[in-house]
Amino acid sequence: MLVIADSGSSKTNWRIISQGKTVLDYTTEGINPYLLDESQILQIIDCEDVHEYSTDIMELHFYGSGCSRKDKQELVKRVLLEVFPAAEINVYSDMLGAARGICGFNSGIVCVIGTGSNACEYDGINIVKQSPSLGYLLGDEGSGVFIGKKLLKEYLYKKLPPSIQQKFTDKYNLTPEEILDKIYTQYMPNRYMASFAEFAIENINHPYIHGLLYEGFYSFIENNISPFKSEESLKINFVGSVAEAYKTILEQVTLDAGYSIGTVKKSPLDGLASFHTFK
Repeated sequence: MLVIADSGSSKTNWRIISQGKTVLDYTTEGINPYLLDESQILQIIDCEDVHEYSTDIMELHFYGSGCSRKDKQELVKRVLLEVFPAAEINVYSDMLGAARGICGFNSGIVCVIGTGSNACEYDGINIVKQSPSLGYLLGDEGSGVFIGKKLLKEYLYKKLPPSIQQKFTDKYNLTPEEILDKIYTQYMPNRYMASFAEFAIENINHPYIHGLLYEGFYSFIENNISPFKSEESLKINFVGSVAEAYKTILEQVTLDAGYSIGTVKKSPLDGLASFHTFK
């Protein structure tokens, strides 16, 4: 049996495959070794859904946020071995997972826009160039964190348009103290901020929300895709929950910036399954 996992900071999608067919799809919390220690990761991985299969898994490919460094890959691998003791385990970055999942064995520019954001140039097997992954404090333009952070900041400063300010108040009924506590003292503040991207989806036709999204996506392209300007012949592909949710605006921004659009998908999991079962 083969397992493929695609993990962001918010959730991990798992697929167990046997003889080329899906046996089980299941979802757990996101796994990021920069934000979680080994015991926390083990608690997430060791779920009831997989118990009956765990000793039959012979091969596992884990693609995760925060897994680009060798030491972080080894940390995640150690934990995975506790749950899948018979498996040959490979741990890769989520960026490589997005590239293989959306482009397969073809070259292209690949962008992840979900809870966080990043981009790379892919040659059909490996990443050959990548923009710096700065995380939610310094980077993640256009992501769920970017959208949520912007909404929260404008809400607290009372700078949202009156109708949007009132809708936000009615939906969440949050005090400044509650918001600041969640961001500065609670678990996984990036997930908390990204959760407010849902509000933008619900109000996407409002000019302010449209402008906020356009600004975020344009900033993403300027900071993350412009370094690959020499590869103008390559199409720009997007993967991630935010990319799919705001596909129309994202495509317009990409075209306005002078690039050609490729594929936009919510998850690379289907593509990764094909990549790893290709004969």
